[in-house]
Amino acid sequence: MPYKLPQSLPWDEFVTLWDEAGDALARLDQCLGHSDLREAWLRRADFEEAAAALWVEGGLVPLEDLVLDDANTNARLPNHELFQARSILLIRRRLARQKPDEVLTIENLLALQEGRDQLDITRQDTQEMLLRDPFWDPEEALEEWLTLLPQLEELPALPAAAIALHAWNSLCPFQHRNPTLGRLLASSLLMKRGKISGQILCLNLGLKAIRWSDHNAGYGHGGASLEIWIKEFCRAVTKAAGQGLQLHQQLVMARRLMSRRLEGRRTTSHLPAVAQLVLEQPLVSAPMIAKKLKTTQPTAVRLMGELVGTGAVRELTGRSRFRAYGIV
Repeated sequence: MPYKLPQSLPWDEFVTLWDEAGDALARLDQCLGHSDLREAWLRRADFEEAAAALWVEGGLVPLEDLVLDDANTNARLPNHELFQARSILLIRRRLARQKPDEVLTIENLLALQEGRDQLDITRQDTQEMLLRDPFWDPEEALEEWLTLLPQLEELPALPAAAIALHAWNSLCPFQHRNPTLGRLLASSLLMKRGKISGQILCLNLGLKAIRWSDHNAGYGHGGASLEIWIKEFCRAVTKAAGQGLQLHQQLVMARRLMSRRLEGRRTTSHLPAVAQLVLEQPLVSAPMIAKKLKTTQPTAVRLMGELVGTGAVRELTGRSRFRAYGIV
């Protein structure tokens, strides 16, 4: 069914919300644009956004499992949810390497979906297969969606992005296989309009913070109304940007505390590399450190003990074995 843009919307109800969202996003963009912790922030945000995307879909994956799986140090067998989160993580990283004009093409969107299907081939859900239309043409739906985008250029960037994502969920270009891809395109849509300068919008984290989920929104059953979605989209952007600023401040404080322990170290010391790894990852383990630095696990544990002593890092699991560490 073709997506029809509404003739009119109650814009007075949205103005305050999208102004707040735009201001919050601009503060985050400016903060990261002048920060030498930008890359560390982006690496951590990728993991947290992937886990949050699965939550919005109605799934759950421990952040610890996702980080360890990405480092190939996870002792557990991966399940379906972990494969899904891993595919979302890789898609987000791929989007960060591409310019918006390269992202928003039929060929690229098909390639993104194909990559996720290949990673998710471990499970063929019978019920999901029955829900798919074997005669569905994703290229036709994608072409309709991409044709809609120029019609939104006269609108402010944030409401335009919200409408574009609402249209994505209504058109369902890939049917029930990838509702998340539309939300991962949010940064690309805003980058194309010059609203942000990088893949910094973690929309799924914002949606999780306001307790939004695809199941509650009724996607696949008509979806939430456009008016409700624009409001919730703006609230999610505001929340995500606020969390992003908090994370950056957390990284700044952690680096400041760890830098005191790094003063006077020999140039051959592994401790600065461990401190950088702690900043870049939501959590680290001794096997991760040993693999990264090509050292032994006892050495990795000793190095982490030195950083724990700074007050910037703590042990996260409470276990005596298979420990993981992260910044406070």
